[in-house]
Amino acid sequence: METNVSSPERLPRYENMVSNIALPAMFGELAFMLWILIKGVTVQRWKEQASVRITF
Repeated sequence: METNVSSPERLPRYENMVSNIALPAMFGELAFMLWILIKGVTVQRWKEQASVRITF
């Protein structure tokens, strides 16, 4: 029998806490995807940012 670790039967007391964290994260990901689809990415600026070396 295979048991999923994240199933409610396995950890019922954490289900509410996980959903409180996961739902805002999912909305944030959706907003980011829509932003990228609508606004797009400027290829020139992307390449400029990618070529910058970060030194610490």
